[in-house]
Amino acid sequence: MVLLIACDHFAAQTFSADTELNDPLNTKRREFRELLLKSIDQFDPTLIAEEHHPEILEKRNRRSIAIEVASETNIRHRFCEPSFKDKEELGINGPQSELVDKGRQATYNYFLREWPIREEFWIDQLGEDIHQRVLFVCGAHHRETLRRRLERRKIEVKIIEKRFGASKFPKSDFPAYKAAYRELRRNGFMPVS
Repeated sequence: MVLLIACDHFAAQTFSADTELNDPLNTKRREFRELLLKSIDQFDPTLIAEEHHPEILEKRNRRSIAIEVASETNIRHRFCEPSFKDKEELGINGPQSELVDKGRQATYNYFLREWPIREEFWIDQLGEDIHQRVLFVCGAHHRETLRRRLERRKIEVKIIEKRFGASKFPKSDFPAYKAAYRELRRNGFMPVS
């Protein structure tokens, strides 16, 4: 079973390496830590995995709350996001922020092409552990697409949290992103071949 916790990567999943988790500016991140601990108590996972990679954390000067909780609770941890080299080999490059001015079709193509490749990469990184109880932390917008992808493989999925720390898109921001994402949620992704 995969237990999904969907969140905002910046506002909940990670914090600045220049701060401590108990700093006042990390209140939401401490709440995220408590959600992870509560989920561990309730579901007793054998692995905590997350959509992140150490290279990305280092480049952005961030620390992962999930890896710290895994260490504290003696549960195995695994980063599942492709490295920069892996992304190059997979022919994906993100980030979505570069799509803001490119319009709905470019954004839709990004979702159609890159998200399935990344989500399949995450699943591959889980390997045989996917048949155990895995607590998986991903971006809030992946919760439905990843859930469907796992369920097509006959993997049971429980969404613990839909959008921890994530806000809805402001009406003025990312109109192409919103439209493309809404369409994909409605129609789904094609499977990666």
